[in-house]
Amino acid sequence: MSEPLKTGTISYDISVSPTPLVINVGLSVVTSDVKVNIVDVPNLSVKLSPKYSWNPIDDLLTTVGLLANAFSSKISSAIVDKIKGVSIKVYTVQPVTVGQGGISLTFAPSDIKLSNDGKGNLQITADLSIS
Repeated sequence: MSEPLKTGTISYDISVSPTPLVINVGLSVVTSDVKVNIVDVPNLSVKLSPKYSWNPIDDLLTTVGLLANAFSSKISSAIVDKIKGVSIKVYTVQPVTVGQGGISLTFAPSDIKLSNDGKGNLQITADLSIS
């Protein structure tokens, strides 16, 4: 009688560098939309290390891991190229109405601009329409 087919566990440890992953972003305002812009993303290195509990597949798992590691830099570069320059709207500045004693005023900003005041502080300027 032959021995039954043995099974085992196939898994990989995944490590990513650099750690921590630091992404540089900037803020901008377009009309009344506040946006976060992804300025720079470092190249990411992903390494797969096989973990196994069945010795005959050691060579196969190691080969798969080496192939995946060889392609990780190409995949990482493609992902970084797609992410750089992405702009995400995070907020829209709306007019604000304030009422007191039967009188209401609406403040509507336009031509909003972000800048640096030269001392490391964020400066926000805008035209303000009051009605």
